Amino acid sequence: MCAARVAEDSGRFEDAAAAWKKLGDPEQALRCRVTHLDRAGDVAAAAKLLESRERYKAAGALWARAGDAVGTARCRALLDEKHGRLLEAAEAWDALGEPTRAARCRGNHCFRRGDYEEAARGYDTAGESEMAVTARVLAAKLTANYEAAEKAVKDSGMQHLRRALLGSRQTWLAEAPAFAAGRARAHPDSIRERGPARLPAGLSRGQSPSYGAAAGAREPGALSRKAVEPADVSEAVLNAVCRFPGLTCEGVAQAIGISTARVKPHLAALTESGQLRKVGRTRGTRYHPG
Repeated sequence: MCAARVAEDSGRFEDAAAAWKKLGDPEQALRCRVTHLDRAGDVAAAAKLLESRERYKAAGALWARAGDAVGTARCRALLDEKHGRLLEAAEAWDALGEPTRAARCRGNHCFRRGDYEEAARGYDTAGESEMAVTARVLAAKLTANYEAAEKAVKDSGMQHLRRALLGSRQTWLAEAPAFAAGRARAHPDSIRERGPARLPAGLSRGQSPSYGAAAGAREPGALSRKAVEPADVSEAVLNAVCRFPGLTCEGVAQAIGISTARVKPHLAALTESGQLRKVGRTRGTRYHPG
């Protein structure tokens, strides 16, 4: 630490960055590297470094100093995404000539609002096939239309998602009324005219089957606690990560009492929208608040 401080006081910020890195303090190391590049007159490199570390506000300011309007606008779009201002981000990406990123933002915005059909169209345009079929299955679930959900999976050509998105017909249909009710509570201002959800055999109005369980069955890996309704999964995932930063997918699933297969599409959507960020790869991936 003394070496780091001495190097900073002497204006040797590159040496200071190396010392801070040895101390395991990446924030201080980043600060010193940016200062070194800035003082060397390479403002663009400093902006690029900050942008790569998702410091979009500071990066945008440096891009502006460097006279790079595109870099400034890009960081503004990335900052809007990170903070969940998805429609603003979409407009910014359109202006930058990035229609795919704009479509992804609009898809994530609609997914968060429970407008799954519109979300699916956005994901199609963005080339996000798995999220598109996930959104279509959820749209079908609003009206308990298992056949439409089954067709969406079949037409997508991604049969490996069948188990995660559909499971057994009985369980899926048992979940549908609670899913539609939860969506209506969460997004009352975005409900479109729909026919009433068809209740599966054996259920009557007023019954509210638990998410992930029907006829006494429980999903593998579920905890012995009240399960989350599907419309609340995204919110539950976000809350779990905010309470316990650094959870893996399995950890999130355990925290809210549902299977990892159900959690994965919501983690993907929340990460794409900037509400969560992930660190690491494959099974070692951990999630943190955006």
